[in-house]
Amino acid sequence: AARRKSVDTNNISNMSDLGEDKRSSKGDGSGIEMTTRQKLPREDTTTSSRSGSRTSMSASQNTIWDQEAEAHSSYASTAQGKIEIVHGHLPVKDILKGMYRTARYKTLQGCFLWLMFLGLNSLVFILVHDTAKIYEQQSALDELFLDEEIPGSLFKKNFHDVQSKAELWDWIDGILVPGVYPEYWYNGKLKAANKRGYIISNTMRVVGGIRIRQHRVPGNSCNSRRFVNYIKKSQPERCSGQYTMCPFDRLDQSCFSEYRKDIGPFFRDVAEVFNEGATAEPLHSVVIPEYSTYNASKDDDKQTRLPSRYVARQMQSDLDPAIAGFGIDGTYGYVGFYQDLPPANRSAAVQTLKDMKDELWMDDGTRAIALTFTVYNTMSRSATVCRFTVEFSESGRVNNLGKFYTFPLVVYGNSGAS
Repeated sequence: AARRKSVDTNNISNMSDLGEDKRSSKGDGSGIEMTTRQKLPREDTTTSSRSGSRTSMSASQNTIWDQEAEAHSSYASTAQGKIEIVHGHLPVKDILKGMYRTARYKTLQGCFLWLMFLGLNSLVFILVHDTAKIYEQQSALDELFLDEEIPGSLFKKNFHDVQSKAELWDWIDGILVPGVYPEYWYNGKLKAANKRGYIISNTMRVVGGIRIRQHRVPGNSCNSRRFVNYIKKSQPERCSGQYTMCPFDRLDQSCFSEYRKDIGPFFRDVAEVFNEGATAEPLHSVVIPEYSTYNASKDDDKQTRLPSRYVARQMQSDLDPAIAGFGIDGTYGYVGFYQDLPPANRSAAVQTLKDMKDELWMDDGTRAIALTFTVYNTMSRSATVCRFTVEFSESGRVNNLGKFYTFPLVVYGNSGAS
C-alpha cells in the first residue's frame, strides 16, 4: 500500500511537471528539451526500484526451494548414485530403473542357483548310476528275449508279434527256456554244474527263478447277458423241458467280461450301483483247468496235493497294463495265480511248463500273463528285473510289453568296498 501510494504521488508530480513544461514550451523549444532531460532520471529511478523489489522476491523464493532440495537430498538416491532433483517432481524414471535392475539381478541369481542344483544332481546320478553300462546290459537282454526270432516261424516273428496264447507258448518254449536255461557251450559241450544258471556268455546269473503270474475272470462275470432276463421272465419254458439249454451268449453258457479288480469294501457298493463291480477272481478262489489230471475226490488214493497255481494268492507286486490308457482301467492288482520255476534246473522247469500247457492253464478267462525274473551281473555290479507282459482283452486284442528295470547293488565304491 505504501509502495502504491508513492507511485501515485510520483504520477501526480509528473503530471504537474508536464503542465509546466507545456507552459514553458510556448516561449521556446529549448525549454522542452531541458524539462525532458530533467524528468528522465526520475523515471529511471522508479523503474529500478520496481526491478529491485522483484529481484529480491525471486531471490527469496529461490532460497526457499534450495532449502527444500537440501532437506530431501538425503533420500533421493538410487543404485547409480545421487539423483538430480527437479523441483516439484519425483524421480519416477530413475526409481523404476532401480526396481527393474534389482528384479533382474534376483532373477539371474535364481537361475544360476537352479542350474547349479541341476548340475550337482546330475553329477550324483552319474556317479551312482552308470547310464552307458546299464544301457548295454538292457540292450543285451532285449536282443535275447524280445528281438530273437521264434523258431518255426515263416517270417521273423518275435515277442512283439505274439497275438495268441499258442504263439505265447511258442515264445516260452523257443526263446525263454533256451535263453534262461542254457546247458551247452557253443561247441556242443555240456556245461559244468557251477556254470549253469548263467546267461548271455556267462555274464549274468538268474536269481530267484522265474515267476509266471496270471490274472483271470470267471465264466459268469458278465453283468448283462443277452436275452437271459427276458427269457426267464417271459418264456421260462425255454430253459426247461425239451430245451437242453437257455439262449445264453455262448453255447457253453459262459461269459467272460473285462477285468476289474476289487477296489475295497468302502467303494465296493458304490461300484455295484454303477454296474462296475469287480470281475476278477477273488482271493483264495480255486480254478482247476479243464484238462488237469488233478482229481478233487477224496476217495481217490492217488490224490495229489493241489498245485499252487490253481489257487488265487496275494502277491508282493502290482502288475501294470501293457499299454497305459488302453485295455483295463488302472492295474491288475496283487491277487492272482502264479507258478514259480527253479533258477538253474532246466528239466524241472520244462516239465512244469509242459504240465501247464497240457492242462490248458491259460484259457478264455485269462486276461493277463506276466513272466518276471531277475538277473545279476557281477562284472557291472548291476541287477536287472525282466518283466514280459501279455494282455488278452475281452475284445480279442492282444497287447504285449517287455520291460527292464536296472539298478546298481553297489552304490558307492568298487566291488571290493562292498
